[in-house]
Amino acid sequence: MKSKTLIIIMLICFTLILSSCSLLNKGASQRKEVNIYTGKSGLEMNFLKNSPPAKVMEKSEFPIILELSNKGAHNIADKESEEKGYITFYNNDYFQFVKWTDNSEVASTNEQLLSINLGGKSNLNPTGESSTVYATITAKTLEQQTETMSPSARFTACYDYETTGQQDVCVDTDPYNLRYFKKSCESKTITLSDQGAPVAVTKIEPVIMIENDKIKPTYEITIENIGNGEVYQYGKSMEACSKISKDDYKIFFNNISIQVWLGEIELVCTHTNTKLIDKKGTFRCSLESGVDKNIDTYSTTLKIILTYGYMESISKDIEIRRSIG
Repeated sequence: MKSKTLIIIMLICFTLILSSCSLLNKGASQRKEVNIYTGKSGLEMNFLKNSPPAKVMEKSEFPIILELSNKGAHNIADKESEEKGYITFYNNDYFQFVKWTDNSEVASTNEQLLSINLGGKSNLNPTGESSTVYATITAKTLEQQTETMSPSARFTACYDYETTGQQDVCVDTDPYNLRYFKKSCESKTITLSDQGAPVAVTKIEPVIMIENDKIKPTYEITIENIGNGEVYQYGKSMEACSKISKDDYKIFFNNISIQVWLGEIELVCTHTNTKLIDKKGTFRCSLESGVDKNIDTYSTTLKIILTYGYMESISKDIEIRRSIG
């Protein structure tokens, strides 16, 4: 009797385990993979409600609270790399920066630069990481005969970032259609919009190139700054968020590094860095080794990696009133 009861209990337990596994597998299969490579934002900054205050008195200190969110597909200042990200307040004739409330992450060379570190979008966190920063600011003394003034308080963020553009392309080994059989794919111009970053690959145009009796896959690629900020050279975030000379601005800004692969092979591009003009840039990349023109037309993946720094600002007008007495 006891052995029969034991067998029944074991069967019930086994059934429960199978049911649990079935539910877990069903949940896993229903969990869809998120496409994180969409959108045109990197870092987004927002003032919290009632921050900064609408009105302050001259010579008084007041807090400003900012919410920072990484809405793109790349990490900001990954601790495992040399990438950097900073936020700073710009002093002017009316406001003076005092301190960050949590100053543990200030740059060693400039206490006004606060380091930021935010993970980008992922399957586990499809909205990206967010954090809140607190700054204390002083309103300066107004000029004589001035009762009120409404200047802007401005914060600027500078951070290294990356765009990953990946697209299926057709390598046409018969570009002049001399063969009689049907091709497995069609080589054509591809237009794109965004890839989860403020700089985007917007067009991939195949170019017919034949050298030494081989097809030389070549692509003219267009990139654009589709965000609201400015692009600068990767690795120059501290300089970008500090006072920078006009000469350095010409060197550092609108400069993007490029790497392109066709399948597993890295292509040779006309520039390893390209300069944006009116927020756009174009370059060509080729497979130097070429492809045997006697093989069939085939599909493969074109992968484009753009690395750069990005700078954007947020500001708000604050009324400063003269102190009484």
